[in-house]
Amino acid sequence: MFRSAILGSLKNVLPKSQAIFIAAMIFGIAHFYGAPSGIVGVVMSVLLGWYLSRSMYETKGFASSWIIHFMQDVVIFSTIFLLGNFY
Repeated sequence: MFRSAILGSLKNVLPKSQAIFIAAMIFGIAHFYGAPSGIVGVVMSVLLGWYLSRSMYETKGFASSWIIHFMQDVVIFSTIFLLGNFY
């Protein structure tokens, strides 16, 4: 939903590449304290955000990006649980 609000607002006023880039950057910065955290997490999240934003833009919906994000969260949280690295 976060990407949907940003991308939906930007796609009417900016070219496709700029709207996707800005949405990806905001997505990445918002994940600074994620797993992994710090600049590595931001860079990884920007790349993921670009992919998910592009998916949303081209399919005109959020289902595909939501499924991709959900599956990654399953892997991340399962790994954290199995390794016992609770925050």
